[in-house]
Amino acid sequence: MIYTGVAGIYQYSPSRDIIKITKTLIRNLSHRGTSIVASCKDEAHVDTEEFTEYGAPILVQFGFDIDIGSFRQTNTSSDRIIVMDGRIYNMSPLKVDKAKIREASGYFSIAIYDKKKNRLEVYRDFLGRRPLFYGYNSKVFVFASEAKGFREFMKPKRLPPGSMIIIEEDGFSVEEYYEFESLLEAPSITDFSKCVSLLEDMLRTSVGRSMEDGSPAIMFSGGLDSSTLAHIAHEFSDVELFSIAIPESRDYIWAKRAAELLGMRLNLRIVKEEEIEEYIYKTIRATEEKDPLKIMIGTPIYIVCEFIHDSGYKIALAGQGADELFGGYAKYLRMTKEELSKALIEDVRSLAEKNLERDDNVAMANSVDLRTPYLSDEIIKLALRMPIEFKVRNGIRKYILRRVAMKMGVPREIVNMEKKAIQYSTGIAKHIGKIAKKRKMSIAEYVSKIYAEIWGED
Repeated sequence: MIYTGVAGIYQYSPSRDIIKITKTLIRNLSHRGTSIVASCKDEAHVDTEEFTEYGAPILVQFGFDIDIGSFRQTNTSSDRIIVMDGRIYNMSPLKVDKAKIREASGYFSIAIYDKKKNRLEVYRDFLGRRPLFYGYNSKVFVFASEAKGFREFMKPKRLPPGSMIIIEEDGFSVEEYYEFESLLEAPSITDFSKCVSLLEDMLRTSVGRSMEDGSPAIMFSGGLDSSTLAHIAHEFSDVELFSIAIPESRDYIWAKRAAELLGMRLNLRIVKEEEIEEYIYKTIRATEEKDPLKIMIGTPIYIVCEFIHDSGYKIALAGQGADELFGGYAKYLRMTKEELSKALIEDVRSLAEKNLERDDNVAMANSVDLRTPYLSDEIIKLALRMPIEFKVRNGIRKYILRRVAMKMGVPREIVNMEKKAIQYSTGIAKHIGKIAKKRKMSIAEYVSKIYAEIWGED
């Protein structure tokens, strides 16, 4: 089973609104897969009077390849109901509780209902690799994988990474259960060769885990990050590469060359300039964002995810997180050692809000489960224990990752290729700028205008 989303409602007073909200959640999040609805009576329907029972929550599980029978077998017990977005590797979801959540390894947002105590617990993993939003009024508390699930009823709030919500009959509380700073307390690993070996092993393990549900598509730019993932994935099974680009852009030329060097099949979708504005609208609708940088990055990701879905894939691997973990951005070269150390930590800490929520939203808008092997628990913790000299050395960004890729057999021409951000390498950002200029607006003004059209807000 592939879990791709969650939602839920906890009533504080009887209300028919719970039926309306539940149906809206299911409709607005239908792109996240099949929905299974469970009440405290463990039913699988929403059009019944019993869902208005005082204090009884409704939980919704979204996913691919799931059904009611398998859901009941793996997600319910005599005293608990579980819904989850993502995956936990080291324990059964039914065994997760407040005492064990810090030890849960994986990427997840998870909700656990205790039938005997009439208590609902909601958790988001320490990095926030899966999104989670919540809202409330005097009658109900609502949560969902996307704010659009319930924003017409109440104002959504983001549950911070490493946080939990405890909902009971007398109200709810939000608190941190995992302090990001605790990740920085482990001693550094100063042996470069050891770090190389550990990272190589961890990458293979992480890619392998990401492929347990079948052969995925590879979101491919021809750069170091996606090429390394493709090279490893190809060791497990035949996989296909997917790229999009405007003609004559960097990716249009280089992605073909990189695929040839890897000896793998490339699927390249040529994007027409006249298509781009429609995809800007789709990206803003999916992300619920008006930050122009997020939209310029999100638009090419949206297009490639649509391409992947239309080619018959439900799962895609992407290289997100490698730049933050291993020092891939050009800005890092302009920093002092002290500035770089702080920037790398802060960029990892803020990954969810800056990048991961956007990418999850555009992928799931196309019913694609986007998996990020660089962001396994083990790799994150290893990267945070490395000296910064392993990441940025003599003007070379992602130094250790390049060494690992070379050791694995990724072609040298790819390993030495300099990074170029997807919005520029695909040519999309240039044409978004042209569209805005044609309308006599800045990109920020143009994006804000579309956002207001879609969401009715400034």
